[in-house]
Amino acid sequence: MLSNRISQLQSSSTIAINRRVLELRADGKQIISFGIGEPNFDVPQKIKEAAIEAINNNFSRYTASDGIKELKQAIIRKFSRDNNLEYEEKNIIVGTGAKQCLYNFFQAVLNGGDEVIIPSPYWLSYPEQIKLSGGTPVFADTAPSFKLKAEQIAKAITNKTKIIVLNSPNNPTGMMIEKEELLKIGELAIEKNIFIVSDEVYEYFIYPPFSSTPSNSPLARGRNGLHISIASLGKEIKDRTITINGLSKSAGMTGWRLGYAAGPEEIISAMRKIQEQTTSNPTSIIQKAAISALDLGKDWMADILKDFEAKRDFACQKLTEIGFEIQVPEGAFYIFFDVSKYFNNEIKNSLGFCADLLDKAGVALIPGGSFGNDNCARLSYAADWNDLKSGMEKIQQYLTPV
Repeated sequence: MLSNRISQLQSSSTIAINRRVLELRADGKQIISFGIGEPNFDVPQKIKEAAIEAINNNFSRYTASDGIKELKQAIIRKFSRDNNLEYEEKNIIVGTGAKQCLYNFFQAVLNGGDEVIIPSPYWLSYPEQIKLSGGTPVFADTAPSFKLKAEQIAKAITNKTKIIVLNSPNNPTGMMIEKEELLKIGELAIEKNIFIVSDEVYEYFIYPPFSSTPSNSPLARGRNGLHISIASLGKEIKDRTITINGLSKSAGMTGWRLGYAAGPEEIISAMRKIQEQTTSNPTSIIQKAAISALDLGKDWMADILKDFEAKRDFACQKLTEIGFEIQVPEGAFYIFFDVSKYFNNEIKNSLGFCADLLDKAGVALIPGGSFGNDNCARLSYAADWNDLKSGMEKIQQYLTPV
C-alpha cells in the first residue's frame, strides 16, 4: 500500500506535457514546445572545460555532503558581487539542484499544521514539497496584475504561519516584486516571527524597466532597478531568510543539477543533516564546473538577454494580435495569459485547452491550473526564433480556423 503522503501529491504537468511531446515526436510528428522551463542557449565553453578537467584529474570521490570549500567560496563571492550579501561557509549549502535545497529547507523547519504562504500563481513544486513536509500551503492571489503586494501576504497570515515563499522574477508570470513591497514583507516577517524563503533562480533574466538602471547607480538595487535579494534589506530580514539559487537558468545547466542556499547557520546545518541521509554530496565533477559558472557572473549573458527581450516582445505582440490580454513579463522567460474564453463543452479547463492545442496544432504550452490559475496557460519563449515564429502562427491558425 502507498503512503498517505503520496496520495496528496499532484504530478508535475510540466513533465507530463514534455513526456507527451516526446511521445508525439517519437511517432514522427512535428511538435513545437513552449512548455518546459529550459533556456535554449549552450553552456559556456569555460564551464565545460572545468568539468572535463575535473574528470581528467580524477576528481571522482565523495566530497563534503554540503559542497566543497572552493565552491562555497565561489558562492560567497557571487552573493557579495550580485546581491550585496555577505555570508560565511557555515551559511552555505550546495545541493543537487535548487529544488533539493528548497525541499531540504521545508523538511528542516515544518511541523504538522504549520502554514506556508505562497503567492499565486506559483511554481508548481512549492505546494507539493510543503505537503510532503507536513505543512499546509496557503495561497495569496495576485491576479489579475500578478504583481505581489505586501497586503496580499498580510491577509493570509494566521497564528499558524511559519514561512512566506517569494519568487522574483516569478515562474510562471515573469513579474518582479518591487523594493517597497519586499521591505513591507520583511517587516511582516520580523513582526510575526516568520521565515522567508526567496527563490531567485531567474535573477539574471530581467528586462526593462527593471534592468534599465546602470549597475553603478544608487538606484540599481532600488525601485525599477536590478534584482533585489530581500535578505539584503536589513540584518533582521537576513536573519529570517533562506535564499535559494542555482545554475539551471543562469548558466543553462539544467541537466547538470546544481543548486545552493544561504541562510542562518542553524537552518543550513539542519538542511545538511537531511542531505546527509538522502543524497549526500552533489556530483563532484559538477561542483568543479559550478565554480567556473559562478565566477563568470552575468556580463557574458548581455546578448542572450537582448535576444530574450526581443523574443518576449515578439511573443507578447503576437498573442495580443490573436486576441489575448497580456501582462508583459518583467523577467524570467515565460508569458502567463488567460485562455478561458476558449473554454467550451469539450475544453473545460487549462489542461483541456493545452491538450487540444498540442494534439491539433502541435504546439505545447503548460496548463495554468498547475500554477494555481486554471484560466491561464504558460508559454516559454526561450526557444529558437524559427520555432517561436512558427509556433505563433500555429496558435493563431488553431484559434481562427477557416
